Amino acid sequence: LTGTSVSTFINEGIDWFDLPGGVTFNTYAEYRLRRRALNKFYFNADGPAVGAEFKKSIFKLGMDYFWETYREQNITINSWRVYMTWYYDWDLKKIKY
Repeated sequence: LTGTSVSTFINEGIDWFDLPGGVTFNTYAEYRLRRRALNKFYFNADGPAVGAEFKKSIFKLGMDYFWETYREQNITINSWRVYMTWYYDWDLKKIKY
């Protein structure tokens, strides 16, 4: 029903300052891309985003504003999003023994 798909966020940000307890305040700019083999009309979208977040260890709490352009429909939608994410045991740095 949905076919093969890919979704990616390309992100660059700045850590501005650290709060007590090891919480870091960060702002970022991002480019988002979604593509799907089937149901392209409602799924395929791309566009920029800007946001701010508080992060500590594996948790992030933030808000962003983004512009999604649906190429097949020739429309752009602007939206606010509030989110909380966490990644457990996902460190891409090389382990030193």
